[in-house]
Amino acid sequence: MKRPKAPPTWTAAKAISWPLSLLPALVTLFLDRGTTTMFEPDKLALFRALVLLLVGWQLSLWMLRLQPGPGRWPLAWPASAMLGATALATLVSVAPRWSIWGSYERGQGLLTLLALVAYAYLVYRYRAVCPLDEWGPKATVLGSVIVVLYSLAQALELDPLPWQVEPGSFPIFGTLGRSNYLAAFLVMVMPLTAGWLLACQDRAGRWALAGLLLGQGTALLLTRSRGGWLALGAAAPVALVAWGALRGARRWLITGISLAALGMALLLILNLAAGADLPWAQWPLLERLASLRDTDTGSTAARLTIWRASLRAIGQRPLLGHGPGTFSLAFARVYPPQLIYYQGRGTMVDRAHNEWLNLGVETGTLGVAAAVWLQATIWIAGLRRLKALSQPAQQAHQLGLLTALLANGLLSLVSPPTAATLVLAWMAYSLILPPATSDAQDWHPGRATPQRQWTAVGIALLTLAGVGWLYLRPLIADHLAARALRRDDPTSLLQAQRWVPGQDVYFHQGGRLAAMQGTPAGFAEAERQMVHATTLCPTQPLYWADLGLVTLAWSAQDPSRLGQAEAAFDAALAINPDQPLFLRGLGQVYLAAKRYEEAESTLRRVVTLDATDAQAYVSLGELTYAQERYDEAALAYMYARDLWPDSAVPLAGLGRAYHALGRCQDAIVELESSLVLGPSGPLTFAALADCYRQMGDSDIATGVVLRGLQLYPESVELQALLP
Repeated sequence: MKRPKAPPTWTAAKAISWPLSLLPALVTLFLDRGTTTMFEPDKLALFRALVLLLVGWQLSLWMLRLQPGPGRWPLAWPASAMLGATALATLVSVAPRWSIWGSYERGQGLLTLLALVAYAYLVYRYRAVCPLDEWGPKATVLGSVIVVLYSLAQALELDPLPWQVEPGSFPIFGTLGRSNYLAAFLVMVMPLTAGWLLACQDRAGRWALAGLLLGQGTALLLTRSRGGWLALGAAAPVALVAWGALRGARRWLITGISLAALGMALLLILNLAAGADLPWAQWPLLERLASLRDTDTGSTAARLTIWRASLRAIGQRPLLGHGPGTFSLAFARVYPPQLIYYQGRGTMVDRAHNEWLNLGVETGTLGVAAAVWLQATIWIAGLRRLKALSQPAQQAHQLGLLTALLANGLLSLVSPPTAATLVLAWMAYSLILPPATSDAQDWHPGRATPQRQWTAVGIALLTLAGVGWLYLRPLIADHLAARALRRDDPTSLLQAQRWVPGQDVYFHQGGRLAAMQGTPAGFAEAERQMVHATTLCPTQPLYWADLGLVTLAWSAQDPSRLGQAEAAFDAALAINPDQPLFLRGLGQVYLAAKRYEEAESTLRRVVTLDATDAQAYVSLGELTYAQERYDEAALAYMYARDLWPDSAVPLAGLGRAYHALGRCQDAIVELESSLVLGPSGPLTFAALADCYRQMGDSDIATGVVLRGLQLYPESVELQALLP
């Protein structure tokens, strides 16, 4: 007997439902080693392209009368409010391109939000004809198998791919790029796995899911992410209590309450002064939890400092914010210098590490209000549906989705969202809602007119063109930029700039690359590129500061460039007035121009804001040495030496200061030590030779002069010391 042919509507619906189900897993697993960023923005770029294809497909089917028109979506109004608030914030953004596309490092702008909303709508729509309630979470759980296996391989140092891991970070990140991003994904996928385990009737399946859950938990522990541990540790007891209440099983209630009590007791003991001295509190994983009490150093202190500054940034533009994707630009205006002591000098803060504060900074109170409306709608509907369900399998899946969202929401209080968690969360938003009442039999295809057929063709072509413009074009440009940076190839970077002429990051990178040549032509090209970067994004202080550094270096060959360097640093400081790095650059400009009073005032302010800036102390040493204040110069160089022990520069400066003070024996020690680390200029050899000569060692002095002339044959100071 022949199987009846499926209606075209059902066939099309099933075809579009599979990619909808697979998208969270695909985004999680995708990475592109050929680009400069590899992970976050590349994942979201792929997601936007695939959603555009799905939307174009849906519109084409509608025009061909193979699908009905847009249906009702319970999240339509709050999601529209979220989009509207984000669009308004984009209109008044401090960097409109960043707000549309998202920052280069993250890609979470207006287009990404639009894609997330469209994806959630399509998921809800196709639940009416396909079992997306099961397909979506299960596909994500199955995709996590690869993530877990790869993460465990990294833990065992069996990773076949070479990665450059940030110093001090733990090299367990799976396909997510960072260990805390891996933790964020696992925190969401583990409740989905548990929900599937509770609903599973097959014994072998239960064992397999239990093993996967154990692997996910092991990987989560190995990430060393306190936020991930605490988020799941808080959400899991709630889920156990809820499951016990749903099933009328006291053992689940008791287990959930007991776990919550034990977890709170453990945290309390570990973070009390007496508990910290217990032997087991020093175990590596428990030591991470015990450090929560330390609010004066480390990541806890950094987050508290960032949160306080974020509130100040919200106060600057409270209604509509600074614009989506512009947190780093907004934060620069309120940068707290003490953050240097918690997370280093060169770290860029591009997220608030609290999603509500981040939303307030970028989209203002209007965006926060829209997000509250959206979350309230989701949770009210999701909890009502959980209460209404009676089948254990359905309850398990619903509770798994709600627990995943709860854990993600808790983690978002201390950690930024990732591409994987954003896509998974928006899928869950639609899956926890009561499904639409339509079914496959209600969808009847009709006959499309020629006009509708041609319109469908036009939509398909526009969709393909949009994918090329929004995804393939930036992808090609980023591959070229990555090749340029790997090979020091400015030609590839120029090609990337031609592919995406509005990407300010490419011009900033091009300026840095050109400046490395150290020639007048190189500096001229670097200036051109840096100026263009500041034109594309004038609110990025880093571009102005790097323009100042380029022109300051150029001033060694062309002193007329000092004025341009000063103007560039002034522009950077107008945006970020308390940034010690920018102040140091301005102080060095004043020093090069021999404006000693302004230089000293600026450099003293630098070391007041950042007492660990060795280069500022070196500049202070140069300034006071030039003014023949040798005692102060020696003190400044000593500070620099202690802060920068692997550099020859402060040792050489200290030796020259001792030489000027007549302390030749001390000078010889410092100068010889500096030469062990590397040459630092002809004056080092000249001072050392003169010290040996004063000590009566003329032969050694002559040898030092000859060594110096081999490196600096044009040095007048060394030639004058020849016998």
